[in-house]
Amino acid sequence: MKQFTVIMYALLAYFSAGKVLAQNPVIKHIFTADPAPLVHDGIIYLYVGHDTAAVGVESYKMPDWHVLSSTDMVNWKDHGAKLSPDVFSWSSGGAFAAQCVSEMANSTGMFQ
Repeated sequence: MKQFTVIMYALLAYFSAGKVLAQNPVIKHIFTADPAPLVHDGIIYLYVGHDTAAVGVESYKMPDWHVLSSTDMVNWKDHGAKLSPDVFSWSSGGAFAAQCVSEMANSTGMFQ
């Protein structure tokens, strides 16, 4: 039984050591990061950071956030860059992970 366990662990290590690649990216025409989904009236909206760093660069460069939508999660419409860090006086210039809510409960910042 011990030999069987060792063989199974060895096979598991062998087959899981390969390079993992994304096989089915949702958004294919631009590089995006940190999707924040929101469903409203049967439409899913993705608020994503738009990564414009050159291929091979190890860091990211996110100058804005894009909004994408879909009714079937297969066909996506890009509504373009809807917001950039430039509109915030306190911003240092880079877009980070976004989040979105459909409405606020009151002016104190509490969500419904």
